[in-house]
Amino acid sequence: MKTYNLKYTNQKELVNFVQDNHIDIEPNILVQVFVGYSDKNYILDLIEDIKSALPTAKIIGATNDGSIMDTKVLHRKTLLCISVFKQTTIKTFFTHKTTKKCKATEKLLSQIKNKDEIKLIITFTDGLTINGEKYIKAFEDFESKIIIAGGLAGDNAEFIQTYVFTEKAFVENGCALVAFYNKDLIVHSDYNFAWDKIGKTLTITKANNNVVYTIDDIPAAKVYGKYLGSDIEKQLPATGIEFPLIIQKNDFSIARAVIAKNDDDSLVFAGNLKTGDKVHFGFGNVETIMQNKTKIAQRIQKYPIESIFVYSCMARKRLLKKNIQDELAPLATLAPLSGFFTYGELYHNSLTNTNELLNETMTVVAISEDKTSFKKFNFVEDKSKTSQTIKALSHLISVTSSELQTLNEELEKKVAQQVDVVKKQQKQLIVQAKHATMGEMLSMIAHQWRQPLAAINSTTNTLNIKILTDMIDEDFFSSRLQRIDENVKFLSDTIDNFRNFFKTHKEMIETSLENIIERAINLLKATLENNDIELETNYNSFKKIVTYPNELEQVVLNLVKNAEDVMKEKHIKNKKIIIQTFIDNKDICFSVEDNGGGIDEKIIERIFEPYFTTKAKLDGTGLGLYMSKIIVEEHCSGTISVINTSMGAKFTVRFTPPIINQKRL
Repeated sequence: MKTYNLKYTNQKELVNFVQDNHIDIEPNILVQVFVGYSDKNYILDLIEDIKSALPTAKIIGATNDGSIMDTKVLHRKTLLCISVFKQTTIKTFFTHKTTKKCKATEKLLSQIKNKDEIKLIITFTDGLTINGEKYIKAFEDFESKIIIAGGLAGDNAEFIQTYVFTEKAFVENGCALVAFYNKDLIVHSDYNFAWDKIGKTLTITKANNNVVYTIDDIPAAKVYGKYLGSDIEKQLPATGIEFPLIIQKNDFSIARAVIAKNDDDSLVFAGNLKTGDKVHFGFGNVETIMQNKTKIAQRIQKYPIESIFVYSCMARKRLLKKNIQDELAPLATLAPLSGFFTYGELYHNSLTNTNELLNETMTVVAISEDKTSFKKFNFVEDKSKTSQTIKALSHLISVTSSELQTLNEELEKKVAQQVDVVKKQQKQLIVQAKHATMGEMLSMIAHQWRQPLAAINSTTNTLNIKILTDMIDEDFFSSRLQRIDENVKFLSDTIDNFRNFFKTHKEMIETSLENIIERAINLLKATLENNDIELETNYNSFKKIVTYPNELEQVVLNLVKNAEDVMKEKHIKNKKIIIQTFIDNKDICFSVEDNGGGIDEKIIERIFEPYFTTKAKLDGTGLGLYMSKIIVEEHCSGTISVINTSMGAKFTVRFTPPIINQKRL
């Protein structure tokens, strides 16, 4: 095979070029047409000019962001890459817009016959409406061993209209491909990425295929403004090509470039991103690009080469500017070089037989029909052409980003470790608070048991006297035994109540606030009566909630016990506590209010702090209200607050439906 590159100016010059090189007599001719204008009429006339000069040729073409002709970059020009084959049959296929009944890729692939004979497919698609990732992945199901190359058409960063075409049709919003039927055709694909990560790790929080709505719960376009500046945001999507999002797929870094901005500040990318994907902003590392430029040529020279086709991202051209020729130069020493700058590059990994849509990448396909056409790589770099300033800045950004990323990762580890420490401390405090409460519980048990034990003692004394005086009768004996049974049952129930209080439920259960409060009151009755405290309950909720009842019972006990202590300390007469349940704007709530005169406004904001207490050192730990807050807000997904009322302090605990995620303690 042989490839000729011609910068097209007019039909007469094309005819002369064809005749001078005797191309018109060849049977298998492929013309790749790279057009620098998104002008439909111009392209239609161009197709006719080519067909007139080369009637048997197959044509595949695309509009672009610049054409590649050996080491030259053509801006807003037209390049004809004419390849003549001796042993390879060339066939072109195309499809127009997608329809609801049949997708573009399905329509295209359904036309292709004898796929087992195909070694290579070069395909161009519309660069603005086709989902390039879905498109190229469909070829894996069609035949994974076929090498795929090509790119998404461009329109000089105007993002208005791109076109592809064949000798048969001019295609809007569709796809075109050329299939190479020759199993002995030698094909090698390669690529150079060299875009590095910069900045913090970001998370895609809402996306649908290639449309990203939010990143870190911020509208996608606003994220560009936040981290790259308002000017970058205003110029999207053009600036999004230069600052892609980079995602890691296994060991493969893939960039996703912005190709459109929607009115809702969502962004359309050339390839798909999923909700939950971790991404970074990317920047072009000129230093790495220049280091890698000869490596591709050195790898390719191991294979027979007669032609090299390059499909490279428009961002590389904009990044490197005149230095883009330096990246192309090593390849141009091996064989005729041609291609175009794309809105997305199609790449085939021959090791895994997988296809990928790439951005910001230079993809290369070297082909040959002659097994002996090895070329010796003999390239001497002219370092004077490379901007040392750009390379130095790229190196600075790369190293700084790497150091910041390492620092962020270390900080995240330290934060995670500290969170674990805090959680362990909280668990210890819960245990400590339980132990502190246990002492109070023992005091309550003593109060609860004093009356029934006295009653049992009195009854047994009476029975002993009756027995000794022989004055007992059956009915009297039976009634006194029943009274003893009732008191013993009360003692047993009291033990059960306290034992249940200290059990830890690992799973939440369905209950009501009224049930929880009543259980707490049963534990508190004796001590409240002993301290002449009136307890009033007003229940107006009766809604079911899913929670940890024993933990909330501890909160009720803490709040009531605090009220009791305050009223005793202040020598309040007619001591009173009011417990209410109610619905407030759909929230399910309960409150505990006392008539102890309230909390000093100077300290009211601190009362939920750990170890903060107004009690004497021997009387308080400062853990009761702190642990109540932890239980309510961190374990039971509620809130706790306090205000001063005309009576005293009023604590309110509220839960907003749907209550509680099924957390575990």
